[in-house]
Amino acid sequence: MATKAKAAAKTTDKTQVMYLGPNIYRLDLITGRVYIDGVPEALVESAKADYPLLAHLFVPINRIGEAEAQLKVQGSVLDNAYQEAKVKKGGNQ
Repeated sequence: MATKAKAAAKTTDKTQVMYLGPNIYRLDLITGRVYIDGVPEALVESAKADYPLLAHLFVPINRIGEAEAQLKVQGSVLDNAYQEAKVKKGGNQ
């Protein structure tokens, strides 16, 4: 019984985030992909040198509308992160 309670608690602790950046196939990043356990830290760490703003493109599901609006604001953090990823990805790699 305690195991089921722990499993239920663990499930509710998960943070769902969506990647809102451009497709970067070499990093297996696809626009709109949802990550159940939050931002994949290993991915962000491995890409940090090429994409220092990449972590900003992983947005909690409950903030998608706000984030999509921010993507349209030139100079916002999300716009800068998106543009950085778009320029550095070298096409659709």
